[in-house]
Amino acid sequence: MTKNEISSLIIQTIKDYLPTPSRLDLFKASNHYVRNRLLSMLHIIMYPFFSSKASMATNLTNIRREFCSFTTFPKKISKQAISYARQWINPILFKELFNISVDTFYNNLTIRKLWHGFHIYAIDGSRFELPNSKKNFDEFGELFNSHNPDVKFTQALASLAYDVLDDYIVHATINRYLSSERDAAMLQ
Repeated sequence: MTKNEISSLIIQTIKDYLPTPSRLDLFKASNHYVRNRLLSMLHIIMYPFFSSKASMATNLTNIRREFCSFTTFPKKISKQAISYARQWINPILFKELFNISVDTFYNNLTIRKLWHGFHIYAIDGSRFELPNSKKNFDEFGELFNSHNPDVKFTQALASLAYDVLDDYIVHATINRYLSSERDAAMLQ
């Protein structure tokens, strides 16, 4: 299969995976998404996939057009409603969707590219600041400004493993800021 065909297959596999309520129930907060509301968990999961720098109306139109076969997206919805509802989805769902994409990619790639008989991977890390919240402080630690110790902030280290020859990200992690890139790479 060509990479474009594999990409289409990945999207279709994720589309087939998402509307299954029994699967989605594993990734929602226990006391949320239990009532019949305008925004279902499926709506909230779809939104980031189609969000771009375009207007919210354009993004919602794209979602409606793409997913109209198995769901209807509410016509009047605010950014705040989407943002609020999104916080009740377990982030492990997105890791699961990422793993589905990696598995689909490699299971359908007809020939793996090699360099002198070896697969070549590159690993890179990047540090970034996270929003200040108790949850982020607990997970990633608190950092202090040396000029003003009362100012607290938190940062994280993202690490990616990339298949250089087949042009695909195969693994990603987010770690505490004080982790070294080498240690983060070893976790991959």
